[in-house]
Amino acid sequence: MTYSNILTACGFSENEIKGGTLAVTTPVDGSEIAVVREHSAAEAEAMISSASQAFKKWRLVPAPRRGELVSVVRVDAMIVFSLESLCFSSCA
Repeated sequence: MTYSNILTACGFSENEIKGGTLAVTTPVDGSEIAVVREHSAAEAEAMISSASQAFKKWRLVPAPRRGELVSVVRVDAMIVFSLESLCFSSCA
């Protein structure tokens, strides 16, 4: 499985992975794993503000209820294992 496959399996679109000008590299071997779109300072501030507002609401949800969501929204174990495999095989 490639980094691109892993990112796609995590829900990133092809455009999000390859539709930009800012290269993203892995610290494992320096290879390029994506080319993402750059955002303006105003766009970044809006995203940060949105995330901050969402967190303020999320932290009010009781821990047991948040735990229920975690059990429903699980990352496919094969994605995690594939990523670890890529990392360890590149380091060997």
